[in-house]
Amino acid sequence: MELKKTVYMIIFMALGVSLMYLSIVLGNRMDNIIVFLPMVIGMVLFSSAVLFVIDKDKPYFYKTGIMSLLAGLILIAFAFVTFYLKGAGYILAGFLGLGVLFIIASFVRFVIQGGKYVSEKI
Repeated sequence: MELKKTVYMIIFMALGVSLMYLSIVLGNRMDNIIVFLPMVIGMVLFSSAVLFVIDKDKPYFYKTGIMSLLAGLILIAFAFVTFYLKGAGYILAGFLGLGVLFIIASFVRFVIQGGKYVSEKI
């Protein structure tokens, strides 16, 4: 069962990476809002891949915090890739802006989960 989850996670991550690169390539070729669609689908795939390896017994805000943290770090990494490949500026800004927002959201979720944990202990 663990091997099956790991294979699903690798497949989702590979699809997410390919969609992120597709977003960079489309951003260099056309100036249209449709280039953000592969970016968004890639973020969803990265976040879903995390669910395959996290225990189902973990709290909700912990799971969503890990999902947001991973998506944010990957988006910032792809912002550097876009800069290196001389990609379109709005794709770079999208990767960087969404990455920072996802990391901030993950910290907020971790703080909420910590507060819930402390309040349940009292």
